[in-house]
Amino acid sequence: MEASYLVSILSEYMPDYSRATLLAEIDYVHKLALNGANMFTRVTDPLTGSDPFLLITAEVFTIADAQKIDRVYSSDPENPHRVIISDNTIYFNPSDVGQSFYVRYYKKPADLEVETDPLLIPEDTIDILEDGVRARMAIKEHGSSEEWILWRKRSLPTLKRRLNYNYRWS
Repeated sequence: MEASYLVSILSEYMPDYSRATLLAEIDYVHKLALNGANMFTRVTDPLTGSDPFLLITAEVFTIADAQKIDRVYSSDPENPHRVIISDNTIYFNPSDVGQSFYVRYYKKPADLEVETDPLLIPEDTIDILEDGVRARMAIKEHGSSEEWILWRKRSLPTLKRRLNYNYRWS
């Protein structure tokens, strides 16, 4: 879902604020929900939805935006290929050059800079994100942070639990 969806909803309730201001507030609350100490997003190929497919042209392969490389595999993610992984660099055996592999890696979520940027939370949690933005805007409107503090104590932990795959599938 694009950020423009939430910007449009909020602009109906808060017509005094520009769309850019609302996008900046959505970005703040969005990052607060996603940027837990261990919160990363899995990188997928936009066409297939699976892990990126890489043709190895050298023994050392670096993924610039990778925060955590999980595994390298040829067909089955449960059967990883033997490589050395250090930070965002993968070291292959010389015999692997010219072969193709899938790489499962994660990165920190990007900033919401334009309205066409995707929100990285499920649609069923969009109302919690919307409430957080409204609570932040209440500080600007009324000077009171009570609603924001309440949202951070009650709703933010709920949102983080819903985003945690280990919690969701256990």
